[in-house]
Parts: sequence; structure tokens; C-alpha cells
Amino acid sequence: MKRKRFDHRQWRRVVSGTQTVLTLPQGVLVDYRAGEVTLPLDVPCCGRTLRVLDSGFRWVYLAPSDMPHTLTVQLDAAGRPVQFYVDVNEENGVDEDGIPYGLDLFLDVLGLPGGGRPGRWRRRGCRTRTSCMRRGRRA
Repeated sequence: MKRKRFDHRQWRRVVSGTQTVLTLPQGVLVDYRAGEVTLPLDVPCCGRTLRVLDSGFRWVYLAPSDMPHTLTVQLDAAGRPVQFYVDVNEENGVDEDGIPYGLDLFLDVLGLPGGGRPGRWRRRGCRTRTSCMRRGRRA
């Protein structure tokens, strides 16, 4: 299983940025704000290309303390949601540096605000832990 940390402070795509970690009664919230981005991040989604990182974008991440998933909302420079990304995990935690992490099961759910087909979600990753293992992924 991959231990996935939400820490983009040393992201090589970004020259400058800020990251705020807030501990809440329901979990941990991380607000990452990209400053100058040297290599924007575009991902294929639903038959089109979606820009999820560029200068001025924000990634807001919530790791609930009592649920085995995390939610990342990626916002463009104007503060509009670009996508909602849910990682399904074995468990969530906070490491010694105060950064939240999830033990990734390689099952992700992607939601698009308005621009996708209403009421439709797209699942990424493997269908089951067994199929992940057949593909050579650790689950």
C-alpha cells in the first residue's frame, strides 16, 4: 500500500506557494496555494484535457479523522472548482511533521463541477484490491 502525504511545499512544478495545515475536530484540512507555476498540470478526463494546476490555483484537502477517504478540491485562480477528487484509503493519519496522509487503496472517485455530465462520477484506478495486485500495484 502506498502512503500518500498531502505536502506540496517542495513540488518541482511550483516556484513559490504556501501551505496551511489546520487541525479541526472532524479531521485535518490543508490549503495549498500555488504561486508561480513553471509546469502546469493537465490531466485527461472525460474526453477532454483538464488543467488542475497553474499559477494561482489552490488545492484544498480534507482528511476526515473517522473516515477512510480524503477529498481534494482543486480550484482555479479565480477560486472556481476545477474538480473534486476522492481517494479511498485503508486509513488516514497525521505524520510526525503534522502532515496528513492516507494509505491509498488505488480507488479514486472524480467529480466535475457543472462541466461534466450532471450526476455522473468517474472512478479511476483499480476495480478491486485483487485487480490492483494483478496490475502490479500494491493494495
